[in-house]
Amino acid sequence: MGKRGGGGTLDPAKLAKICPDGAPDCQGPPNGGIAAPALDNVNSSGAQLIVQGHLQGNALSRFTVELFANQRPGSDADGETLVGEVATTTDAGGHAKFTLIVGDQVSGSAFTATATSSDGATSEFSPPISRPK
Repeated sequence: MGKRGGGGTLDPAKLAKICPDGAPDCQGPPNGGIAAPALDNVNSSGAQLIVQGHLQGNALSRFTVELFANQRPGSDADGETLVGEVATTTDAGGHAKFTLIVGDQVSGSAFTATATSSDGATSEFSPPISRPK
């Protein structure tokens, strides 16, 4: 786990169910095992920052991706300031791409993101991506 208790990187496929072995109606992995989105690139265009990424989830499902600016570089700076969100839907293979456009006045040296399913389960933070200089 991180220094602030903000989380660590877990493989959703390796999460154990939260119940005794063989119990009926066993609870599934926390947050439905939703994988964190990936931020692929950040580009500057005029007075805007364009952040592109992708996620893998259940097929034909809707997700909301929230983008956060982080003042401090490194994994202990996840989710410092919410700067925007975008809805996306996975295809039949469970893959979705997304693009967020925010004003370049957003302060922060890096960005992270989370994905939230239509039933309210939220992923861990994505790995950070640096802001262009």
